[in-house]
Amino acid sequence: MTLPVFAQLLKALDLTGLQLTDVQTLGSGLRAEATGTWPPQPSLSDLEDLEEMERLRKEHIEALRDIKRLQEQLMESQRVHHQKEEELSKVKQEVQLGAEDSRALRTRIHLAEAAQKQARGMEMDYEEVIHLLEAEIAELRTQRVEQPPSTNQEETDEMKKKVSVLECQLRKSEASKKSFELSTGRLLRFVENVQDFLLESPGPAKSYSSGDVKVGASPQGPPPRYRKSPWTAAALAQEAAELTRTVRAILEVDLLTFFTSRLSEEEVGGALSRQQEVINQLLPVNSSSPQFLLAMDSCLNSA
Repeated sequence: MTLPVFAQLLKALDLTGLQLTDVQTLGSGLRAEATGTWPPQPSLSDLEDLEEMERLRKEHIEALRDIKRLQEQLMESQRVHHQKEEELSKVKQEVQLGAEDSRALRTRIHLAEAAQKQARGMEMDYEEVIHLLEAEIAELRTQRVEQPPSTNQEETDEMKKKVSVLECQLRKSEASKKSFELSTGRLLRFVENVQDFLLESPGPAKSYSSGDVKVGASPQGPPPRYRKSPWTAAALAQEAAELTRTVRAILEVDLLTFFTSRLSEEEVGGALSRQQEVINQLLPVNSSSPQFLLAMDSCLNSA
């Protein structure tokens, strides 16, 4: 079939309103062999283009895989980076808190050392007061024995009152001395525990027990409720506050005793009652001492 004849057929079909399909149009342009088939005639450039397109397609797929793998590695790296930053921030906060605790504990150590020096001076003053009271009581008893029987009854009663007051002051002084010795022992243990706590503070967190520290300066052992207690920063702060309250109460008792010795007989009863109120503040600290309670009861009865 020649080309002009094919063109004429297309025109005729257009006039009749019929149209050929794409396959029919393509087949009409090929030359048929004797067998009625059309042999394929691929060109070399088409094969090369196909191979190039296949290679590019594979490279594109491989590149997409590499991009996806790199994106996953980037996300993992960012996650690890954020995690390390959070850990670094936590470490910085812990270091800052540790430095603040260390400064606070050093300040408490200086205050405890100053209180310890003052306590040693108070202990010597207590011993001197006790010796003076004992000497005065002995002198009064000697005067009472040597006094003739014709002594007036009123003078005898007055002498008995003075002796009772002095004996009460002596017992209170002895009880206060024992309370002072207990407080001094606790203060020494507190200073040593704080020093150990500061020495170990750069390392990992550790609990300390007051039973692990050997203290030989205290004449009596600590009350049972202060043994085997873990020492932390909060526990040391509570112990420091309790020791401060105890020493202040002891100082108030000593001051009231000093003024009581200079009062008249009518004012002795009121001063002793006020002194008893101050001493009651020490009972939560020294209530484990039976001698202290007996001395307080005896003193109140005699007053």
